[in-house]
Amino acid sequence: MESHWQINEVPENAVGFVYVIINKLSNKTYIGKKFYYSTTRKKPLKGKKRVRVVTKESDWRKYCSSSNYLKADIKQHGKENFTFKIIKSYDNKTKVNYAELELLVKNNVLSGSGKWYNGNILGKYFNGQV
Repeated sequence: MESHWQINEVPENAVGFVYVIINKLSNKTYIGKKFYYSTTRKKPLKGKKRVRVVTKESDWRKYCSSSNYLKADIKQHGKENFTFKIIKSYDNKTKVNYAELELLVKNNVLSGSGKWYNGNILGKYFNGQV
């Protein structure tokens, strides 16, 4: 499947990545993270005690963001007016989460400047202005 990201294959040992999406028309930016794989826990088989864990590739190839504001702009202006860039892939979830948080804080995305699509950090610290 073709992807709007600059890579089409998962890097070796990588579990997720931190990315930036830039609106070419307004230069408004979004910082986020995505995992290459998703895991689900299945009920134990009849007569068994252990839970089965199933891992499969996530929807990262077609993923555009969790931000409703950004998704609305992508729908309105088209994907061709946005740059989708993977900043870096990481080999464990903790590194992915930390790298995203670090970029969000360093770039002061909750400044209310109107430059960022991000409306919160970790789903908790809402700036009220998007």
